[in-house]
Amino acid sequence: MGWLGISEFESALKKVAAQADDASKIIVAKSAAVVVKEAMSNFEGTRKRIMGPRAEKYGHLVADRHVGGDKPNVISGDLRRSIKADPITRFGFTEYGTKVAPRMAYGRRVELGLNGSKGYPFFEPGVLNARPLLAAIARDAWAEIVRL
Repeated sequence: MGWLGISEFESALKKVAAQADDASKIIVAKSAAVVVKEAMSNFEGTRKRIMGPRAEKYGHLVADRHVGGDKPNVISGDLRRSIKADPITRFGFTEYGTKVAPRMAYGRRVELGLNGSKGYPFFEPGVLNARPLLAAIARDAWAEIVRL
């Protein structure tokens, strides 16, 4: 005669493992969305495109000077819209990851500055603002697993 309840116990363990794996993927997806949202919120003000000596040099309208504050201005909105998360990748059991970053080539230059010019950070402050929210996302997802 076999042990009573072993198959049920084994089934319960498999269910918890599957839920833990799902929770891990959800944590990464929700966390990435929060980082994207926070980084996108770090733009302020807008600059007009103007003609003038600088425009003649580049052969098209160019953005006027920065409008106040330490955050980057919105000119076309391309940089802000380019902040995206890659598809979620599975690395192992309950191990998922993604990369969140601006896709415009000049994003790094805006964030850090160029050749000694002032940068207008938007991504790092977004990540820092998101950190407390990320902990809550993970806590809530794992709490669902524990409540079985």
